[in-house]
Amino acid sequence: MKLPNGVRMFLLRACSEALATFSNLCRRKIREENLCPICHPQEETLSHALWSCGVARDVWGQASRHIQKTTTNDPCFNVVWSQMRERLFQPEMEEAGMIKRLLWTRRNDFVHGKAFRHPNSIIQKTEGDLRCFKKAQTKTYVGITRGSTPCEKWKKPSEGKYKLNWDAAIDVSRDLVGIGGIIRDCNGEVLATLRAKRKMILSPFAAEAYALMVAMLFSNEAGILKLMLKGDSLQVVQKLQKLVEDWSIGGLIVEDTRKVLKSFISWSVCHTKRDANMIAHKLAKDALLSDYDLYDLEEIPNCIKQLVAVEAFVTLFKQ
Repeated sequence: MKLPNGVRMFLLRACSEALATFSNLCRRKIREENLCPICHPQEETLSHALWSCGVARDVWGQASRHIQKTTTNDPCFNVVWSQMRERLFQPEMEEAGMIKRLLWTRRNDFVHGKAFRHPNSIIQKTEGDLRCFKKAQTKTYVGITRGSTPCEKWKKPSEGKYKLNWDAAIDVSRDLVGIGGIIRDCNGEVLATLRAKRKMILSPFAAEAYALMVAMLFSNEAGILKLMLKGDSLQVVQKLQKLVEDWSIGGLIVEDTRKVLKSFISWSVCHTKRDANMIAHKLAKDALLSDYDLYDLEEIPNCIKQLVAVEAFVTLFKQ
């Protein structure tokens, strides 16, 4: 199947039952209740969330005809996906894979308090994303040859760990601080992004330190506890690496961040140049334009899609 890497990785994790359904969280002793957060009466297994739930069926009922006619009630998602692969052609499988990813995104948005998206919007976004992806396949190489290659490339974290790039942007005229963060795995797949805005007057050092603190708390809440931290503020990195007394606002924030990091399984921090931190910087700049905080799980915001595609290609090309 020809699908974006993020969708392919999502399907791999889904078939491995590695997604945080309420059923999986109960099994891991993280939650006590395993009922579907949308329809409530049924246990939220992955097969239920992405296939048999009533609100999911509303979406599948507007998909391609062959997908609509697919019937399976197996409680295991891997079996459901295998049966679909046996019955559908490649274009329909690509459509189904994209829909499943968007259904999971819609579910996460609902759980985190966002508006519930209409089935029509899921189908329309599926069609639009597939068109954009196919179009991008013919343009990626052209974009690289026109000088969009970063001077210092982003590097993947080691297997089993995740990399968090963070940055801050300051709007002095409005006393605003924009915060950007992106978490990727050892395959370079985007797991989560953060865009937040705060009304405060901070020095560049304090703003960078505060951005790191917010990004760390976001990672902690997402359950990602094995981190490699990368930022382009050398001062923040050095303060975090060495236990030095600093009573400035930025120094106190770094000290609080160090306390949060004690709850992580493992972490390391390293300085990087702006060229390898452009995605986090773009997220921070975009946060200044938003009226509210934006937390995206397993979905790439439009403002960084091109940068992510270029960076992924450069990383692959230079390996």
